[in-house]
Amino acid sequence: MDQDDSPSPLDKRLNPNRPLKPQQTSSQSNDTNSKEPIPPPPPPPPPVAQPKVPRQFKRVDSNASKKSDELDKQQLDSLKRVRAPSLNNTTQVAPRYVAVATITIALVIGIILLVTQQQDSNQNTDQVASEEDSNVSDSENITPQENQIEEESFETPTQTPEPTLPQQQLPESNIPIDLYAPPKNLGSLVESSKELVVQVWCEVSRVNNEWYTGTGWPIQVGREILYVTNHHVVEGCEIPGNNEIELLVGDSQETGEYVSGKVIAYDQSRDLAIIRSELILPPLTPSSDFKVGHWVMAVGNPEGLIKSVNFGSISNIATEELRYETDSPYTFRVFEAIYIDAAINKGNSGGPLINSVGEVIGINTAGIEDSENIAIAVQVQELCSQLLNCNKSPWVLR
Repeated sequence: MDQDDSPSPLDKRLNPNRPLKPQQTSSQSNDTNSKEPIPPPPPPPPPVAQPKVPRQFKRVDSNASKKSDELDKQQLDSLKRVRAPSLNNTTQVAPRYVAVATITIALVIGIILLVTQQQDSNQNTDQVASEEDSNVSDSENITPQENQIEEESFETPTQTPEPTLPQQQLPESNIPIDLYAPPKNLGSLVESSKELVVQVWCEVSRVNNEWYTGTGWPIQVGREILYVTNHHVVEGCEIPGNNEIELLVGDSQETGEYVSGKVIAYDQSRDLAIIRSELILPPLTPSSDFKVGHWVMAVGNPEGLIKSVNFGSISNIATEELRYETDSPYTFRVFEAIYIDAAINKGNSGGPLINSVGEVIGINTAGIEDSENIAIAVQVQELCSQLLNCNKSPWVLR
């Protein structure tokens, strides 16, 4: 049987610091009892007042203390490892965010300043422009006295207004004009048309004093006024260097005025020619709106009768092959023609054929021999075949 050296509960209560003695055997106990009695145990010493220690750690044993110390150090280290970066980040990131926020605010303020400056500059520009306009208007209204004296001493040449065809007076009911009937303002149309034709003179032979005569009328070509006539009227005067002609303006050869001009273009196959002159008359308006039966008026200078007028209507529309007695065997004249019953005589050649609106639809050209009341006019759009470019408004030279 093993010996039990552990202290009894009584010994623990009596003196926890007292060393334990091994238990005696029964024989030994008898001997001791026989020798002397066991004195009573001394009273326990009074408790010594010990200073209070803060309860920070619970001490169990040395190993536990070491483990707790190690755990406390580990916890502190972990806290340091965890907290240190957070502290460093806050110290580093906070200035970064502050810098970014500062830059952003500065940019916003700069943009606002730019916008306000732009608005101010626009307002200033508008104010300056308005002030300049007011200054210009004031300067126009108030001119120095010296400038007035200069303007009075030097007269500026007045520009000639661009000629225009007298406007056709339509009926008050605004009913479209009936092209089959004479116009209601026939009298004014006759008078205005007579003032817009000239007599063309071409000198064929100076020795024999031989002249060709016919009629011409004004047309706007580009920015100038040119004159249209028949080619056979100026035949012999169309050669470069010898292309001068005379235009008679007036009611008679005795009282009229002769203005020089030159043939600048011609189309022999269609019996057309164009003249340039310093004479400026209001132009007539060309038109291709015509049909058989429409009312027409032929204006010209037949047999020396200046500014004669004949009325009639369109009899037919067809292609004409025309030859004159003076043409050579190799001369061919083919064109789109308008056949009319108005009288056409020598001297009418080149004159305008006018409809009820006052527009030119053809160029009076010739009469047919051995036929009564049949005359021929070249359609006005034949000018666009070789002489004029009619794709533009107004027409221009080719």
